[in-house]
Amino acid sequence: MSAQIYKVFDNHRIVFLCSNGIKPAFIPGMKEVTFTSQENLYAELNTFYANSSLPALVITGSSADELFDVFSGFFLTVPAAGGVVQDKQGNTLFIKRLGYWDLPKGKCEKNEDLMATALREVTEETGLKSLSIIRYLHPTYHTFRLEDRWVLKITHWYQMMNGKNELLVPQLKEGITEAVWISRDRLPQIVEQMYASLRDLF
Repeated sequence: MSAQIYKVFDNHRIVFLCSNGIKPAFIPGMKEVTFTSQENLYAELNTFYANSSLPALVITGSSADELFDVFSGFFLTVPAAGGVVQDKQGNTLFIKRLGYWDLPKGKCEKNEDLMATALREVTEETGLKSLSIIRYLHPTYHTFRLEDRWVLKITHWYQMMNGKNELLVPQLKEGITEAVWISRDRLPQIVEQMYASLRDLF
Protein backbone atom coordinates (compact mmCIF):
# COMPACT_ATOMS: atom_id res chain seq x y z
CA MET A 1 0.00 0.00 0.00
CA SER A 2 1.48 3.34 -1.03
CA ALA A 3 1.91 6.19 1.40
CA GLN A 4 1.53 9.92 0.86
CA ILE A 5 3.88 10.85 3.69
CA TYR A 6 6.55 9.12 5.76
CA LYS A 7 7.62 10.38 9.20
CA VAL A 8 11.14 9.34 10.19
CA PHE A 9 12.17 10.29 13.72
CA ASP A 10 15.61 11.17 15.02
CA ASN A 11 14.85 11.37 18.73
CA HIS A 12 12.26 14.19 18.77
CA ARG A 13 13.24 15.60 15.37
CA ILE A 14 11.50 14.48 12.19
CA VAL A 15 12.26 13.96 8.52
CA PHE A 16 9.06 14.10 6.46
CA LEU A 17 9.08 12.47 3.01
CA CYS A 18 6.01 13.74 1.15
CA SER A 19 4.28 13.35 -2.19
CA ASN A 20 3.71 16.64 -4.01
CA GLY A 21 0.75 18.54 -2.58
CA ILE A 22 1.04 16.87 0.84
CA LYS A 23 2.49 18.80 3.77
CA PRO A 24 2.77 18.04 7.48
CA ALA A 25 1.48 20.40 10.13
CA PHE A 26 3.71 23.43 10.46
CA ILE A 27 6.62 23.12 12.89
CA PRO A 28 8.44 26.37 13.76
CA GLY A 29 11.95 26.31 12.29
CA MET A 30 11.35 23.41 9.92
CA LYS A 31 13.18 23.39 6.58
CA GLU A 32 11.36 22.57 3.32
CA VAL A 33 13.13 21.31 0.19
CA THR A 34 12.14 19.70 -3.11
CA PHE A 35 13.78 16.45 -4.20
CA THR A 36 15.90 16.95 -7.31
CA SER A 37 18.46 14.15 -7.15
CA GLN A 38 19.90 11.46 -4.92
CA GLU A 39 22.96 13.64 -4.35
CA ASN A 40 20.79 16.60 -3.36
CA LEU A 41 18.85 14.47 -0.87
CA TYR A 42 22.06 13.10 0.64
CA ALA A 43 23.41 16.63 1.11
CA GLU A 44 20.20 17.85 2.75
CA LEU A 45 20.18 14.89 5.13
CA ASN A 46 23.81 15.46 6.06
CA THR A 47 22.98 19.07 6.91
CA PHE A 48 19.96 18.03 8.96
CA TYR A 49 21.73 15.36 10.99
CA ALA A 50 24.71 17.65 11.61
CA ASN A 51 22.52 20.51 12.85
CA SER A 52 20.62 19.48 15.98
CA SER A 53 18.84 22.85 16.11
CA LEU A 54 16.74 21.97 13.03
CA PRO A 55 13.48 20.48 14.36
CA ALA A 56 12.24 19.05 11.07
CA LEU A 57 13.15 18.55 7.43
CA VAL A 58 10.34 18.33 4.86
CA ILE A 59 11.26 16.79 1.51
CA THR A 60 8.67 16.70 -1.27
CA GLY A 61 8.74 14.79 -4.54
CA SER A 62 6.46 13.11 -7.05
CA SER A 63 6.13 9.98 -4.88
CA ALA A 64 6.66 9.56 -1.14
CA ASP A 65 7.30 5.85 -1.71
CA GLU A 66 10.08 6.59 -4.20
CA LEU A 67 11.55 9.18 -1.84
CA PHE A 68 11.56 6.64 0.97
CA ASP A 69 13.32 4.09 -1.26
CA VAL A 70 16.10 6.59 -1.96
CA PHE A 71 16.22 7.74 1.67
CA SER A 72 16.44 4.22 3.10
CA GLY A 73 19.33 3.41 0.74
CA PHE A 74 21.56 5.73 2.79
CA PHE A 75 21.06 3.66 5.95
CA LEU A 76 21.60 0.21 7.36
CA THR A 77 17.99 -0.98 7.66
CA VAL A 78 17.00 -2.99 10.74
CA PRO A 79 13.55 -4.66 10.82
CA ALA A 80 11.74 -4.90 14.16
CA ALA A 81 8.26 -5.57 15.49
CA GLY A 82 6.21 -4.99 18.60
CA GLY A 83 2.78 -5.04 20.14
CA VAL A 84 0.10 -2.65 21.37
CA VAL A 85 -1.47 -5.05 23.86
CA GLN A 86 -4.83 -4.69 25.59
CA ASP A 87 -6.55 -6.83 28.20
CA LYS A 88 -10.25 -7.69 28.46
CA GLN A 89 -10.91 -4.53 30.49
CA GLY A 90 -9.46 -2.29 27.77
CA ASN A 91 -6.25 -1.46 29.63
CA THR A 92 -3.09 -1.03 27.53
CA LEU A 93 0.27 -2.61 28.31
CA PHE A 94 3.24 -0.28 28.78
CA ILE A 95 6.82 -0.77 29.84
CA LYS A 96 9.23 1.74 31.33
CA ARG A 97 12.62 1.52 29.67
CA LEU A 98 15.51 3.85 30.54
CA GLY A 99 13.09 6.25 32.21
CA TYR A 100 10.63 6.50 29.28
CA TRP A 101 7.24 4.91 28.86
CA ASP A 102 7.54 2.57 25.91
CA LEU A 103 5.92 -0.41 24.20
CA PRO A 104 7.37 -3.93 23.99
CA LYS A 105 9.27 -4.38 20.74
CA GLY A 106 12.56 -5.63 19.36
CA LYS A 107 14.64 -6.61 16.35
CA CYS A 108 13.81 -9.58 14.17
CA GLU A 109 16.00 -12.62 14.55
CA LYS A 110 17.41 -14.39 11.48
CA ASN A 111 14.63 -15.94 9.34
CA GLU A 112 11.96 -14.80 11.83
CA ASP A 113 8.75 -13.29 10.45
CA LEU A 114 7.36 -10.04 11.81
CA MET A 115 4.39 -11.52 13.67
CA ALA A 116 6.62 -14.04 15.41
CA THR A 117 9.02 -11.26 16.39
CA ALA A 118 6.22 -9.15 17.84
CA LEU A 119 4.83 -12.02 19.93
CA ARG A 120 8.28 -13.11 21.13
CA GLU A 121 9.30 -9.61 22.16
CA VAL A 122 6.11 -8.97 24.13
CA THR A 123 6.61 -12.25 25.99
CA GLU A 124 10.31 -11.65 26.67
CA GLU A 125 9.89 -8.05 27.83
CA THR A 126 6.73 -8.41 29.91
CA GLY A 127 6.25 -12.11 30.74
CA LEU A 128 2.85 -12.34 28.99
CA LYS A 129 2.26 -15.60 27.12
CA SER A 130 -1.48 -15.66 26.40
CA LEU A 131 -1.39 -13.38 23.37
CA SER A 132 -3.36 -13.20 20.15
CA ILE A 133 -2.83 -10.82 17.25
CA ILE A 134 -5.93 -8.81 16.31
CA ARG A 135 -4.61 -6.81 13.36
CA TYR A 136 -1.60 -5.12 11.83
CA LEU A 137 -1.35 -1.42 12.66
CA HIS A 138 1.43 0.38 10.80
CA PRO A 139 5.21 0.80 10.88
CA THR A 140 7.16 3.49 12.68
CA TYR A 141 10.57 4.74 11.59
CA HIS A 142 13.51 6.14 13.50
CA THR A 143 17.20 6.66 12.84
CA PHE A 144 20.19 6.47 15.11
CA ARG A 145 23.96 6.27 14.97
CA LEU A 146 25.61 2.89 15.62
CA GLU A 147 29.40 3.16 15.71
CA ASP A 148 30.26 4.49 12.22
CA ARG A 149 26.93 3.71 10.55
CA TRP A 150 23.57 5.42 10.37
CA VAL A 151 20.76 2.96 11.07
CA LEU A 152 17.10 3.12 10.02
CA LYS A 153 14.96 0.98 12.32
CA ILE A 154 11.58 0.03 10.86
CA THR A 155 9.27 -1.28 13.58
CA HIS A 156 6.07 -3.05 12.54
CA TRP A 157 3.24 -2.85 15.06
CA TYR A 158 0.43 -5.27 15.83
CA GLN A 159 -2.64 -4.82 17.97
CA MET A 160 -2.80 -7.74 20.42
CA MET A 161 -5.12 -9.11 23.06
CA ASN A 162 -4.09 -10.73 26.33
CA GLY A 163 -6.66 -13.32 27.32
CA LYS A 164 -5.57 -14.27 30.83
CA ASN A 165 -4.74 -12.58 34.11
CA GLU A 166 -0.98 -13.19 33.96
CA LEU A 167 1.81 -11.86 36.13
CA LEU A 168 3.79 -9.06 34.48
CA VAL A 169 7.56 -9.59 34.69
CA PRO A 170 9.71 -6.75 33.28
CA GLN A 171 12.90 -7.84 31.51
CA LEU A 172 15.42 -6.14 33.79
CA LYS A 173 18.48 -7.07 31.71
CA GLU A 174 17.06 -4.96 28.86
CA GLY A 175 16.72 -1.90 31.08
CA ILE A 176 12.99 -2.42 31.62
CA THR A 177 12.06 -1.47 35.18
CA GLU A 178 8.25 -1.62 34.93
CA ALA A 179 5.57 -3.50 33.00
CA VAL A 180 2.09 -2.21 33.82
CA TRP A 181 -1.48 -2.01 32.57
CA ILE A 182 -2.65 1.56 31.96
CA SER A 183 -6.36 2.37 32.08
CA ARG A 184 -8.12 4.40 29.38
CA ASP A 185 -8.41 7.50 31.57
CA ARG A 186 -4.64 7.55 32.24
CA LEU A 187 -3.67 6.85 28.62
CA PRO A 188 -3.35 10.47 27.39
CA GLN A 189 -1.00 11.32 30.26
CA ILE A 190 1.23 8.31 29.56
CA VAL A 191 1.28 8.88 25.79
CA GLU A 192 2.65 12.39 26.37
CA GLN A 193 5.63 10.82 28.17
CA MET A 194 6.43 8.38 25.34
CA TYR A 195 8.90 8.63 22.51
CA ALA A 196 7.42 10.90 19.84
CA SER A 197 7.69 8.16 17.20
CA LEU A 198 5.15 6.00 19.08
CA ARG A 199 2.41 8.55 19.71
CA ASP A 200 0.75 8.00 16.34
CA LEU A 201 -0.16 4.49 17.50
CA PHE A 202 -2.78 6.00 19.85
